Amino acid sequence: MQANAEYFFNPADTIAPTEWFTDNCATWIREEVSAFLWTVDYLMMNIDDYRNQHRFEFDMQYANAGLAPDNISILALARAQFVANMLYGALGLNFPVVSGHITLPKTYATIGNAALSVNIGGNLRDTTPTVIPGIIPYTYWVDGNPAVCHPDNQWNVYRFGTLGKSDVIWPTTSQPFQVVASGTQSPWVHFATAQGTITPKYYNPRNPNQTSLTKTSECTVEFAYFAASWKWGFLQLTNTQLTDNWVKSNKPVKDQYFAFLPYNTSLTENSANVPFAATTNSWKCTYQTGGITWTNLYGTTGTMQMSGTINQSSHYYVIVDGNYLNVTTGSELPSTTSTIQAWAWYMANYTMKGSGGDDLTISIGTTREFYENDEGGVDFATIGNDVVSTNWHDQAGTTWNSGFGASGNLKVNTSYQPGVQYYYQTYDLSYAVPASIALISGFQFVYGGYYPQPIN
Repeated sequence: MQANAEYFFNPADTIAPTEWFTDNCATWIREEVSAFLWTVDYLMMNIDDYRNQHRFEFDMQYANAGLAPDNISILALARAQFVANMLYGALGLNFPVVSGHITLPKTYATIGNAALSVNIGGNLRDTTPTVIPGIIPYTYWVDGNPAVCHPDNQWNVYRFGTLGKSDVIWPTTSQPFQVVASGTQSPWVHFATAQGTITPKYYNPRNPNQTSLTKTSECTVEFAYFAASWKWGFLQLTNTQLTDNWVKSNKPVKDQYFAFLPYNTSLTENSANVPFAATTNSWKCTYQTGGITWTNLYGTTGTMQMSGTINQSSHYYVIVDGNYLNVTTGSELPSTTSTIQAWAWYMANYTMKGSGGDDLTISIGTTREFYENDEGGVDFATIGNDVVSTNWHDQAGTTWNSGFGASGNLKVNTSYQPGVQYYYQTYDLSYAVPASIALISGFQFVYGGYYPQPIN
């Protein structure tokens, strides 16, 4: 392009390009740049298969914000924008110094196709989405009792920074970045601010790996880029309010109590309704105690907390909390070979222990388990563990333990009762002690396989 520009200088005036170059060639290049950026978006949408354990565990740490840093696609997206900037610069046109990219499922944002705004260093940027189809599905839920999950492959792509428009002067210092939100329901359901930092630098256009915080003879182009995404869809099993049809883990009907059997076979089944704290006597019968408070930060199952004081006991001391939700899988799949699985990740911490050892068992499942009483009646229930079943023994303290799990294949048009639960027990507490348990989790039904999307 540089050669063409030089050859099309007007011999009579070597300062300005000819009208042909400005009116025709520049227009064609702008159109090609636009097509190039769209093609990069389409490519990344179809090769960035987010459905792996590492990505799930990483992204779920941002579940409260509903948006995670995209450390995979940013490498291609930033380079594409840099190339576009260089082409515009060669034409003598303006280009954005700071720009970025956010990818969301089309059904995810509560603002629909309205503009999404970000604040970068006090400068507001907004853009409307471009809808791009992909072969990789995501999950969306239709709310109700039961809620119903479905797959979809339409994605909203937001590009921030306008080619052809002059930018503000950016210092080469760390700039705060955050998505502009209005309450917790817009632009998507969230309970924390989606935010980060971005630092403009000067780059060498011949070797973009070479950067400087000041303009030099080699590093002449100022540039900064951010990328974020949320590809898991709305986390119905994590971020739905507990008031929205959630049920405590063992009491869907009258007189159905918590099942101790999977956790401690020596404890006598007893009338304990979740949540509860209980001690036992020498016959291993449980008796509920006070002094404990259960809370759910943000009013969801995603963050379960217990605090208070547990009493002295020379026997077992038990604490349990959990919830489940009635859901149904929809009838459609991305393809005939596609699957549905339940994926879950968690972090857990507890602080108290007796001299006889301590255990915290995390159970995350798609169904509940039922147990019969001595007369053959089904009186006891607990959350199943077909997704996650982890026991942390003698881990009391400041350490946070984590785990991941996935269920077997789920069926379409089928009812499930996914739930999250913790069971804590210790033995022989010499005196009353402060107590706390925290369980943070991310839980979603995930569609496998691909849509037969033609390349267009």
